[in-house]
Amino acid sequence: MKQWEDLDYDIQSSMLANQESQGNKRDSSVFKRNILASQVEGGFDWGRTQQGQDYWNHIISGESSSPQEQELGGKSFKDIALGISEMLEIKDKAYGNAALKPLEIFARHHPYGSRLDEKLARVKNCDELRKNDVADILGGLMLICKDKEWFSFKDLID
Repeated sequence: MKQWEDLDYDIQSSMLANQESQGNKRDSSVFKRNILASQVEGGFDWGRTQQGQDYWNHIISGESSSPQEQELGGKSFKDIALGISEMLEIKDKAYGNAALKPLEIFARHHPYGSRLDEKLARVKNCDELRKNDVADILGGLMLICKDKEWFSFKDLID
């Protein structure tokens, strides 16, 4: 049986989202104590999720459930579709629907700007600031500086 630390970030995020959507506080320590925590224990009702009980049993157990999946290394097209679906829902929430309703802060000024706007939307809609977010934004800003040939900033020193 897998433990919290063994799960991919997207799976962890999906678990936390289910925990919160079913009325509990978003808290990973619940799953660190008991990976199968029920709604009453601060987790969520596994059967009442979009993915369903069988999906979560498969993820947590780490076992393949059919001979076809075993031939495919334990994965099926259903797993791929569920994984993509989870990722899209998590990213849509994290980015604040930035793909369909962009912030248009940098996008108006530079071709890479829409990517920066997406990253800013992710920070805006996130519960905590992550190192990855800051690095993505800094990297994007540096790409724009390089493209515009802004290599010196001495003129900005007071």
